[in-house]
Amino acid sequence: MRHDYLIDMANLPPVSKDRLRFNKELFQAQTKCLGYSNMIFGLMSMLCVLTGWFILNQQHHEDAKQHILCVNDYEWVYLSLAGTILGTLHQALILMQINITQFVMVKIPRKMKIFEEPEQKHTVGMALK
Repeated sequence: MRHDYLIDMANLPPVSKDRLRFNKELFQAQTKCLGYSNMIFGLMSMLCVLTGWFILNQQHHEDAKQHILCVNDYEWVYLSLAGTILGTLHQALILMQINITQFVMVKIPRKMKIFEEPEQKHTVGMALK
């Protein structure tokens, strides 16, 4: 961000009339959101990996407590706090990635009024006709 994303705004190549134009404000908002959210995502990923590493490396010791159990080849049963943390972090990472993508690709452009919202009366009226 400090160096304007290393883009020379004054010398951008010409754009065809059939293509979308470069939108500096949209690009900056999207990359800023992606940067911060990916830092949080990376931190949670590291916690998930460390929890998994702890669980896997404890299993071979004598009298080791089992943290996760696989049942019916597809269902995980969490048997301890460490197993529950691993499962919760894994699910949170999946949901977080979905929401980050939706926020960056839909909410930010909508907030900036990039998408044209059709008037409700036209869409309902046309659908009825």
